[in-house]
Amino acid sequence: MGLHGPSRIGCCCACECEPKILARQTVRRDLPPMDLTPYQGPKMACPGSRFRLQESNAVIYSQGTVDSEGRLAGLIGSYQSSYSYYGYMRLEIGCVQKNGSILWPTWTNEGQYGYP
Repeated sequence: MGLHGPSRIGCCCACECEPKILARQTVRRDLPPMDLTPYQGPKMACPGSRFRLQESNAVIYSQGTVDSEGRLAGLIGSYQSSYSYYGYMRLEIGCVQKNGSILWPTWTNEGQYGYP
């Protein structure tokens, strides 16, 4: 689970998309998997927005569209690293812009490669 747990935004009709991080976790093969099931329910993000589960080195492990109920359609249930090094995963919400591009949250070094 993320540092703050899931936050249901309470919108599923008209809402304004805002790029944000839903969950983040340091991962490694000998650490518990990143549990993503708390983020599989309705009202997680604005319909039509996008999501991705990304490691800090830009590898994307899961991605998709937020459906009409605010669910992250196709989100995997958990992520278990197979690597011996520490990685930093983020479950992010991105917003589709008028020109079709997607605006994602900005990466910072906050917590990146931090040890549990």
